[in-house]
Amino acid sequence: MAASRAQRARAAEKRKLAVELALAGLDWESIAERTGYASRGAACTAVNEALKNHLKEMGQNLDELRTVEIARLDRLQAALWPKAMKGDTKAADSVARIVAQRCKLQGVEPPTKIQLEHRIELEARIVVDAVGAALGVLNLDEEQRTAALTAAQQHLLSTAGRAPETVVGELVASTTPE
Repeated sequence: MAASRAQRARAAEKRKLAVELALAGLDWESIAERTGYASRGAACTAVNEALKNHLKEMGQNLDELRTVEIARLDRLQAALWPKAMKGDTKAADSVARIVAQRCKLQGVEPPTKIQLEHRIELEARIVVDAVGAALGVLNLDEEQRTAALTAAQQHLLSTAGRAPETVVGELVASTTPE
């Protein structure tokens, strides 16, 4: 037998209260007691289902909003297109921004590329500066400084290609006083 409107409304209110209590940080047992669910498992299931449904609705709403915004961008582009094609640089710039925005909304913009060589140079510069700063604090003579830098270079070369977490863990272990 199907639930009446009143029963569905009460169940919805019960779920809503359960979600509010869960978001407030109450444990499942307390939520079950306050809302009238038979067990903490039933309260947990109700909250999880309510949250899943909410996320599903949000996703649908976002898709609808995205569709509306894309249609608006299409209309703007259509209005500016004739001017842009006649050489109006302001209109052409606006069309280019509209196209970029549409690509963002549709998820088709090209990924940002980071040049690996530049990143490696930057990381190497940071390491060199950090080692230099550390050695500067120690007031080493030229021979000791050279030996320390050579040791650092050898260590960097030996750790190339290894997981950063492993290298950092080894570094911490080797510098921790016993």
